[in-house]
Amino acid sequence: MSRRPRPRGAAAGSPKRRVATESAAIDVIIDSLGARGDGLARLGDAPLYVAGALPGERVSVRPGARRGDGRVGRLEAVLEASADRVAPPCPLAHPGGCGGCTLQHLAPAAVQTEKRRLVATALTRAGLDPALVAAPLAVPPGRRQRASLSGKRIGKGVVLGFQAAASHDVIAVGHCPALHPDLDRLLGPLAELLAGLTTFRAGGVRLQRANPGPEVLIDLAAPPDLKARQELAAFAETQRLGRLAVNSPEGLEPVADHAPWIELGGVPVGLPPGSFLQPSAEGAALLGGLAVAALAPLDGRLADLFAGLGTLTLPLAAAGRAVHAVEAEAAPLKALAGAAGRAGLAVTTEARDLFRRPLAGAELAGLAGLVFDPPRAGALAQAEALAEAARRPLRLLAVSCNPATLARDLARLVDGGHRVRTVLPIDQFPWTAHVEAMAIVDQAPGLPLPDLERFRN
Repeated sequence: MSRRPRPRGAAAGSPKRRVATESAAIDVIIDSLGARGDGLARLGDAPLYVAGALPGERVSVRPGARRGDGRVGRLEAVLEASADRVAPPCPLAHPGGCGGCTLQHLAPAAVQTEKRRLVATALTRAGLDPALVAAPLAVPPGRRQRASLSGKRIGKGVVLGFQAAASHDVIAVGHCPALHPDLDRLLGPLAELLAGLTTFRAGGVRLQRANPGPEVLIDLAAPPDLKARQELAAFAETQRLGRLAVNSPEGLEPVADHAPWIELGGVPVGLPPGSFLQPSAEGAALLGGLAVAALAPLDGRLADLFAGLGTLTLPLAAAGRAVHAVEAEAAPLKALAGAAGRAGLAVTTEARDLFRRPLAGAELAGLAGLVFDPPRAGALAQAEALAEAARRPLRLLAVSCNPATLARDLARLVDGGHRVRTVLPIDQFPWTAHVEAMAIVDQAPGLPLPDLERFRN
């Protein structure tokens, strides 16, 4: 799966908050958690969203701005706490603080219960059996290998960190326990670097872990002059970066580039600038290992749709499978093809927009199994093509970071005669309400399921 970096100056897409006068504080009981990790209560017939509150708690809340058909409530006090409430490991994890994490105050076991419930709720809404959802696999905190930071110049300094929840306010973050140490160590030095760059006003800074060192992409209002280039190059050398590039109105320009690479399924693959990576290397390894195990009972050719850099293609090919990888973006597809070629793997590649031209008809007939891992919008067109095909792969693996679109696509497959065997949540986003999931969907009866317990060690 690939994600194209947002061009410099493009809108961030976060909705504008509608201003409303805050009401007097009221006491409410939190019924459940919402999809964003907010506590949900009722304000008359409308929902009340309370960040920092947990199910079962009695809290004092001050209702404020509208959000959808409800209101946002500011948490004033926890009057009766849940037994699952814990002290957040980060001092910035509180309402009004850093918006990067929303569930640090919830015990880890309860987080996994909630994520299983989120996936099960999505299946229920799509008319599918929630009992299909297995217990989640979880990646521990401190392993995030990519981050999108926000920076803003204030006086002679720069505030660098994450935005507060539902706000454009930037919260300075000098240490983040969610990040891999390779990225966390850069937060303070980056803020100092940006303070000295006159062309940095406000913008994004994107970090990705790689070998021999991280990739850093910085938004600038104008291309760097000679002095700034020298400072950037010196920073890249001092901080042992694999790549440092700037994104200005003139485009993306590497300042220092040591050809960074990552490893997928034991195969080294080059990292094009701004490429999409899974949130953690451990999560990518889980997805790859699960794909290999789930497709092992099948003989024949496989396809990986929305293949990106090869998170699933390369582990499958390294296990001896012939894989056809399909991806719309040229850069990751070229990197994938090069990695497979150097490793002598049986991989073919195809550049194709699967939203407009899903694999269909005879293209599906020769496949034993198929994997698709689309962006958050899902893969409805591909699901429809699979549902309508006369000859289909015997097993499908549907991977998604959006339970709602995953459930929608699965429902379409079921309408076409497929059978969902299990849906496995994979928590690559500790301390947040986000969750990945992999569904195993069969056309043929009697195919064995992989032993999921061996992936829990």
